[in-house]
Amino acid sequence: MSSDGSMVMYSDSGGASVPGYRMHPEEQRPPNLLLVVHRHLRGRYLITILLSLIGGLGGAAAGYLLPQPKFRAEGMIRVQPVMPRVLYQSEESTLQPMFASFVSTQASLLQHSRVQLKAMSSAAWRELGRPQDALAEEKFRRQLSVRTGRETPELIFVEFSDENAKAALVAVQEVIRAYQELFGGAESKSVREMQISLLTTRKQTLEAQMRDLENRLRAASAEFETTDLTRLSDHYLTQSLAFDSRVADLTMKLTEAGIDPASLAADAAVTDESQAGPSQPPTPEQQAVSDPAMAKLLSDRDLLRREIDRLKGLYKEDHRVVQRVQKEYDSVVAAIEERSLQWAEPSPASSQQGNSQAAPSRQELINSYLRLRHQADMYRAKAQAVEKARGQMNDISRDVKSTQDLLDEVNKRLDQIGVESKVQDRIGRIEVILPDAPPSTPNDDPRMKLTAMGLLVGGGGPLFLMFLVGMLDSRFRFSDQTSDAGVSADLLGVLPHLPNSKADPEQVAAAVHTVHHIRTRLKIADPSRRVFAITSPVSGDGKTTLALSLAISHVAAGSRTLLVDFDLVGRGLTRRLGVEGDHGIAHYLVFPGAELPSRPTPVPGLTLLPAGRDDSLLLNRVTPEMFTSLLSDLKGAYDVIVVDSGPILGSLEANICAAVADAVILVVGRGMRVDRVKEAIGHLRNLGARVAGVVFNRANSADFNRSSVASVSARSVRSPDQPRAGAAKAPPPGADAFDSLARSMTQDLYNSGHES
Repeated sequence: MSSDGSMVMYSDSGGASVPGYRMHPEEQRPPNLLLVVHRHLRGRYLITILLSLIGGLGGAAAGYLLPQPKFRAEGMIRVQPVMPRVLYQSEESTLQPMFASFVSTQASLLQHSRVQLKAMSSAAWRELGRPQDALAEEKFRRQLSVRTGRETPELIFVEFSDENAKAALVAVQEVIRAYQELFGGAESKSVREMQISLLTTRKQTLEAQMRDLENRLRAASAEFETTDLTRLSDHYLTQSLAFDSRVADLTMKLTEAGIDPASLAADAAVTDESQAGPSQPPTPEQQAVSDPAMAKLLSDRDLLRREIDRLKGLYKEDHRVVQRVQKEYDSVVAAIEERSLQWAEPSPASSQQGNSQAAPSRQELINSYLRLRHQADMYRAKAQAVEKARGQMNDISRDVKSTQDLLDEVNKRLDQIGVESKVQDRIGRIEVILPDAPPSTPNDDPRMKLTAMGLLVGGGGPLFLMFLVGMLDSRFRFSDQTSDAGVSADLLGVLPHLPNSKADPEQVAAAVHTVHHIRTRLKIADPSRRVFAITSPVSGDGKTTLALSLAISHVAAGSRTLLVDFDLVGRGLTRRLGVEGDHGIAHYLVFPGAELPSRPTPVPGLTLLPAGRDDSLLLNRVTPEMFTSLLSDLKGAYDVIVVDSGPILGSLEANICAAVADAVILVVGRGMRVDRVKEAIGHLRNLGARVAGVVFNRANSADFNRSSVASVSARSVRSPDQPRAGAAKAPPPGADAFDSLARSMTQDLYNSGHES
């Protein structure tokens, strides 16, 4: 039901329309910040304001009295980015690639502990009477500020802040002087001499490496007849391929003759050759004895080799004259190899004889095959040896070049230091600009700022803490928190905390009016409702009081009312009305044929169906069908049935009752946790219960008086033409055991003329 009394329908999880649920407007619009703060601070305003005033005044006083204005003296150091050049273009005469890093390093050196200790040990600083202990050093370090210029990277600003203007001036001067003495001579003569010593040692090491590499290069080429190993390797490889071609021809002939070349054993071939003649071909020198052409080639080779050695003493190896003679030498060597190859082949006479008479014998083919294969293997091995030596010589040549480059670099650096150091000794890289007078006015007076900050922090701290306490407090303290916490059920009414003694009669009367208002809203929302189940998230929220009071309200409206105590464990209604027995509603439901244990109450027109002492033992045997059948039978005899069930989160009977009742009323007591209430409503939804709304119970007086129903009731009670509460008949016997609300409703019922 909306605030104007109209019914609001909402869909449950199964798609059916469920009365009583609604989306609160607060959930549909952005939260009001002031309203949020009010909700978390409500009830704590007095202590919050008091603590904020104390904290704000204390913070403001501390902010004004504790700090002192400070004077700041400033000096500058200019780092030359480029030094004048004499001859060489060095890193000093060009802009350093890491110039910004160099300037940052100098700024770090200015803040070094050695610089600060030396400055504090100076006579000018001691005259100020400042202490020299560890605490004074730490304070000096905090007061000193060294920074570099963002737009002028060559400048370093040295600043010192102190309560005394003269102390600030002395500190800046002494720090810069200490830095100059300790680190200003980074390019001094001693450093330069150390550099020269290291470079000289490096030069000697590289020269020794060069000599060793040249010796290795000569040794690698000494075993070959030429230094052009590339051409020599190509020559040996060409000869090897030529012999391989001839071996392939003989392989085909051996295969045609039925001989497998792969199965020929080397030792057998040697034995056969020893019978037929020598197996190894003669060397070029042996061949030259009977071959004048070979002798002439050998003589030309020796002459060309001596000429190459002579020319290498005059020119480099890549000189055109040396290259021309080297080509002639290579041609002669190739001719010698070709002549040796022709010598290894069968003689023309043998070939002619074989052509005219018969093919070579098997043994001749085998001998020729083995001899040619031996020659091919020999040239291949020579080519591999030359290629290996060439690779070694190439590696050595690369090492020679790399070592020579390093040696040239060392020599250049030695010459550069010797020339450029003369101008560096006369012109410094660092220029110092010292302040000449103490600062006249303080540049840092934080008292006003700290006063405002102290007022803000001191006053806002308690406010924030109390706000945080309100945020962390997850309990219901006020009735309107049901909507703030996102409880998606209508608030039916607010009931005050009414102690059994010393209850305010006017507040009791307003509470009675609130119960009647709840009953009226329930009836208007759906006139067909007849079975009302009262439950709560946990026990102790006052659901039994509401059940009894709501039943009395229905009696006052002229309805035949049955009050069912379905809290089989707590049995609050049964004990309160004094009708306890061994058997109750559970015994009637479980055992067919049992007599319905209904009992009259002190309230005329109100009947109680109690819970027996032994009913809790039968709890597990009660089913929803049994309870539904009982309600169907009772509806014929009663207009309204009010069921007081157990807590919905902890009792089995509450689940049964909530699922079959026409409307479920959830009682939320002040101090109940929000998550428990949300869990209870979610559990009721899962059961398919028709939740009519929430009743906030045990509200404090101010919260209850703010509720709309209570305020109207209070005005009606205070009206002069209305009788004061308690000024009529005495309550009926047995009503004294009721609580204040139920007793007042019974009294109101008697005053209205209802009698048994």
